Amino acid sequence: MGAWLTITTWNGTPSACAVVGALLATAARLNAAPQTMRLLFLGASLCWAGHNLLVGSVFGLTCDLLTILGLGIALWRALPPRPVAAPAYLQA
Repeated sequence: MGAWLTITTWNGTPSACAVVGALLATAARLNAAPQTMRLLFLGASLCWAGHNLLVGSVFGLTCDLLTILGLGIALWRALPPRPVAAPAYLQA
């Protein structure tokens, strides 16, 4: 049913963005690893942002940009901490 709807309502590049975004979001929901899930959702949100930009949906683009910002913060916070070198005057 979904494939039939996609084919019959195809509208070029915006439709391609929507299809790739939906596939990435589906893959993210099926993934158990949190970071991988966030990366896939980030890709999906970028695709949907492209779709909303092409069709002129300001509200949709705003929602996507907020989602991208939130996912970016979540990905950044989950990075492993970097070792901090002691200042030179504390080293023996």
